[in-house]
This record gives sequence, structure tokens and C-alpha cells, in this order.
Amino acid sequence: MTDIDRVARAAELLGRQWTTRVISEIDDNGPLPRGMAVHTFTDLPRTGIHYALSILRRRGLLTVAEHDGRTCYLLTEAGEGLGDVYEALARWSRTHHYPDAATDFVTRVEAGLELLKDRGVLTALTEDQPDAPPDTADTEPDALTAEPTGERRWRLTQAGQDLRGPYAELAAWTAAHVHLIDAAPPRRSALGTRLPQPPRTTPSFARTTTRRAT
Repeated sequence: MTDIDRVARAAELLGRQWTTRVISEIDDNGPLPRGMAVHTFTDLPRTGIHYALSILRRRGLLTVAEHDGRTCYLLTEAGEGLGDVYEALARWSRTHHYPDAATDFVTRVEAGLELLKDRGVLTALTEDQPDAPPDTADTEPDALTAEPTGERRWRLTQAGQDLRGPYAELAAWTAAHVHLIDAAPPRRSALGTRLPQPPRTTPSFARTTTRRAT
């Protein structure tokens, strides 16, 4: 598995149902007493939240331990390390109004992770020579900015260049926790229920166009 494959895999893993919601809640507010889970996540189905917490423990992002005399869910080192990733993604999404201007923190993070699952976007962000044509067969033209040179070529827009910051944070987290990425099981929806996904719009840096990006 290549580095790009692992980053894409990490983005897919972290974008799974309720992951951002649960991790950011505990990161912001501290250890979560086990008996308070359903009262804390009142916006999530009661039948699914305990299942979700169990899955996040198996993925190595949460642990259970005694804290101030209570049994609590706490972030592991890997879970705590997601703070910088989330902040970078949310800041990028807010700056570039993606997926739109009126979204909350969780939606911004998950929208950014959705982009970083795309191998075409990752290829664009990691290419050393931004005028060179993509060299991966699965890169789609509509994931890159095309230039009228007679062959498919691309150049990142400002939003694309800015996305390299969140990509770097995610790549660093991935490199530090490769064992979690490789051990993650195939995707399953919690109790067969899926949360609404961010709108699948194409960001400004990824639209096919004949204008040179600056």
C-alpha cells in the first residue's frame, strides 16, 4: 500500500459514521462518563451510539478508564492526535466555503475528508510538478483543473494549494498510526443506519476549466 493509498484509507476511516462527532465532542469537553453517552449525543439514535462508541474503541481512537472515580470514554493518543487534523480541515472548509458557507464544524471536517479520499485530488496535492499530467489511471479530469495544452494537464487553484495544509496534517497522523489504518475492517454502517452526507459539490479548485489557476 502506497502513502497516498494509506492517506485515502485514513480519510475514509475517519469519515465513517459519527466518528468526527464523537471524537470532537470528547476532545472539546473531556472524558465522557459511560452512563452519560445517550444524554450527551441526543442528536444521534439511542440504539446506535453505544455501538458507535464500541467501534471507535476497536479502531483505537477511544479507550475506557477510570477518571475522577467514574468509568469514562477517553481519547487514545491517536484520538487526541486528530485535533490538529480536524482544525486544519475545518479552517480550510470555512475559508473556501466548502461545502457551503453555512455549515457546522463536523460537516466541514467530513466534507474535507471526503475530498481527501479521492485519489485524483491526492495526486494533485502531492505532484512535484504541478503542470505535469496526472500519472494515475484512476484520476478523473473533473477532480483537477484542466489547462488547454492539447493534452490533459492540471494546475492547482489557491483552494487546492491551501488544501495541502490539511493533507499534510492527515498524512502525518496516518504515518504515526499506520497500524490502525491497516487493521481497520471493511466499512459497515452502524446498525444499518447512515447519517446524511455533505452535498457532493465540486470545489472551486477541482472544477474542469480552461482558465489557468493562479
